[in-house]
Amino acid sequence: MFNASNILEYSDDSLYDLVICEGVLPGQFEPGAMAAHVLSFVRPGGVSILTCFDSVSALSEIARRYVANSVFGDLEYSEELVHQLVEFFTPDFNCLTGMTRRPKDWVLDSIINPWLGDFFSLEDALEAAADGHALLGTSPRILQDWRWYKNPTNLDENNTLATAISSYRRNIHSLLDCRFQGQARLDDQENSSLTNVTSTIAARVRGRLSGEDPYEPTEFGKDIQRILDVTGNLHPQTVQSLQGLVDWSLSRDTSDLAQFRSLWGRGQQYISLVRLP
Repeated sequence: MFNASNILEYSDDSLYDLVICEGVLPGQFEPGAMAAHVLSFVRPGGVSILTCFDSVSALSEIARRYVANSVFGDLEYSEELVHQLVEFFTPDFNCLTGMTRRPKDWVLDSIINPWLGDFFSLEDALEAAADGHALLGTSPRILQDWRWYKNPTNLDENNTLATAISSYRRNIHSLLDCRFQGQARLDDQENSSLTNVTSTIAARVRGRLSGEDPYEPTEFGKDIQRILDVTGNLHPQTVQSLQGLVDWSLSRDTSDLAQFRSLWGRGQQYISLVRLP
C-alpha cells in the first residue's frame, strides 16, 4: 500500500520493523525535524536507514554547479542546455569509476534542478536519533564495532552515538575525495575549518544561483585556496584537483579544470539505527 503525503504531516498508529528514508532528507527545509518524525514510526527493536549529505562530501558537485553557471550562465532547463552540460562534463564522468546514473539524470539533479533546503549530515542524523536510538552502522564505516559478538543487541545509546559523532568529525575530510580509502589524518581544528569553509562556499554558490550574491570567480578561487591553506595534509591528487579550480578561477580557461575533473566526493552516506526498547 502506498500513501502519498507530506512526510511531516503523515500520521499512522502503526510502528514498523524497517523504515527507509532514501535520498529524501538532504535538501529539505527542516531535515532534522523530518528525520525525527520518520524515526518515530520505528517499533522497538526495529531499524531505520537514512541517507545523509554534507558540505564536504558535496563540495565537488557544488563546485561543478558553480562552474556550470559561470560557463553557461542561466541554468534554466532546456534540452539544448542539458545536452551541452552532458558534453561539458563527460570528461568528469569518465573519471568516476562505477558511475551508474545516466549523465543526463545527473545533470538534471545536480546542475539544473533548483537548490533548496539544507544539508543533512551523519552528525545531524545521529543527533536526531539521540532520543531512544542506537547506531547500527554507517557506509562508509566511521565507527569500529567493539560489541561482544555473542550479544550483538547490547547497544549503549549514549556512548555509541557520542563516539560516532566524534569519529565523524575526525574523518569528515575523507568524504572530500572518493578516489582514496582515506586521507591522511587531520586534526580537529583542520576538520572544523574544512567544514566551515565548505559550508561558506555552499552558501555563497546558492546565493549566486539565486541572484543574491555575485560571488565572482576570484572570490570562489580564494575560498577554494582557503581549503588548501587550512588542511595541510590532504592527498597530493586532491590538492592538485583543488588547485585546478583555483587556476580556473583566475584564468577562466576551462583547460585549467583538467586536474579538477577527476575529483568526486563520496556523495551520500548511509546510516542505520535501531530503536531501543
